Amino acid sequence: MAVMDPERGEIKQGACEMTDEEKRVRLLQTYSAICDENFKGVPEISSEELLQILSHPNEHVRSSIVLVDCRSDAEQSVSMFPGAVPMIEVENNLDKYKDVELIPYCAIGRRSGYFTKRVLERNPDMRIRNHVGGILDWSHVEGPLVDRNTQKAIQRVHAGGAYHLKHLPSMGKLEILLPQT
Repeated sequence: MAVMDPERGEIKQGACEMTDEEKRVRLLQTYSAICDENFKGVPEISSEELLQILSHPNEHVRSSIVLVDCRSDAEQSVSMFPGAVPMIEVENNLDKYKDVELIPYCAIGRRSGYFTKRVLERNPDMRIRNHVGGILDWSHVEGPLVDRNTQKAIQRVHAGGAYHLKHLPSMGKLEILLPQT
């Protein structure tokens, strides 16, 4: 796994003390603990299920969901899920999304879990499921990422925070960016 430190302009090589499978298990356990403590019971969707929807041959199935990016502007500027909409846009126009299912995501699932909880408290009939494990888990299933402006496929992800690096796969296919301090 190559990690770009934008402050120093250098690439660091990550240690490989755990297998990617072990890292993913730890990531999902971390998400589960966060969920149990903060928003237990919110509906969820796994990376595998989301990948199936996004790659479904039927356009109607693919267009039945809207991906909601609950990350910071800095994180979104690095990469996003294909077709994702920033949280603020959705939050300010919830009525516009009443006929689709919302799938919020963030780095690990905390911010998107809070968003899911808020939406359901205000609109209990809204179809919404929090993405389990966020962009970190998405990296484990090799889900597609795109440039926010061009929507072209890229192999780059914002780590969300240095503490998240331990959850990312070591596959070497992704360029990992650390936040600037």
